[in-house]
Amino acid sequence: MDKLPSARLTEALGLLQDAQSKIERAAEQLQIVDSTMIGSDEHRRLIVASSAENPQSAADDIRSHQAQAVEIAAMAADVAKCAKAVKGKAAFLGQALGSVYRDEIQAGDDEREAKRSKQPDLFPEGED
Repeated sequence: MDKLPSARLTEALGLLQDAQSKIERAAEQLQIVDSTMIGSDEHRRLIVASSAENPQSAADDIRSHQAQAVEIAAMAADVAKCAKAVKGKAAFLGQALGSVYRDEIQAGDDEREAKRSKQPDLFPEGED
């Protein structure tokens, strides 16, 4: 059986929440790399010492990290494009559903209000 629209919307929201969580974790990992490789004098001294002993290996490691960072930046740009497309589609659906089904929404609101006005007040005015 085909999924109902509400199930698809719920799944989309869940997927976005998972993606946001993973992106936040990726940002944390990058911050840790920044603080250790760039912001830590001690770590830089270790790299300099390692480079003095084996310059080719140290350079290869640094270039590998550099290439990974460039790859991550490109992937993040692609993710941002996808997120922008999802945002656009969701905004469109929010507007279109309200427009296409305007009469049905109004009929439902009118019925809800009619039922509400028929119910007795729990706390009528003037009673303590």
